[in-house]
Amino acid sequence: MEVSVKMATTHVGILALGALLAIAPQLQANEGKGQGKCDHMGMSMDSPKTFEHMKGMLKLTDVQVGKLEDVQKAQKPVMTALNEKMASDVKALDALVTKGATDAQLTAALDLCKGDHKAMQVAMTSEMEAMSAALTPLQRAKHCVHMMGEMKEMKGKMGKMNKAEKMKMKADAKEEKKEKE
Repeated sequence: MEVSVKMATTHVGILALGALLAIAPQLQANEGKGQGKCDHMGMSMDSPKTFEHMKGMLKLTDVQVGKLEDVQKAQKPVMTALNEKMASDVKALDALVTKGATDAQLTAALDLCKGDHKAMQVAMTSEMEAMSAALTPLQRAKHCVHMMGEMKEMKGKMGKMNKAEKMKMKADAKEEKKEKE
């Protein structure tokens, strides 16, 4: 099976974005605590420094940076709404689990979460394709290689965390959840 570079880059980008979204609640929980940002870059996706970093790494033109910023600005409300819906549906699922709901109720709630996940995948694919359209094949390839390194680094850091650090991360996330409720 032959896979095009654009398709491979899009899939890797989706995986990277998915990984970022998966850890986003923890990143937000740790914001301002010296944790949760890309350690090597010290910035979040909303930071203007992100595009400056990408501009240098990928040798983007000002026009390309503008296009990427426009894509992100257009997609942000969509992703925010999807994240909020997903959080709400997971909270409802948690309540059903806590109260000992029936299999039918749990299945219905799980189906909602599955639908949320699919909607998120569609939105991420759309965003990655729009961003890829602004890049040359060489820039997409460089970004792909960079993101794979980022994912490997993140996985390595998560794997090296000791049990106490992992428990603290979970406790911090639970505390943040309680504060929001």
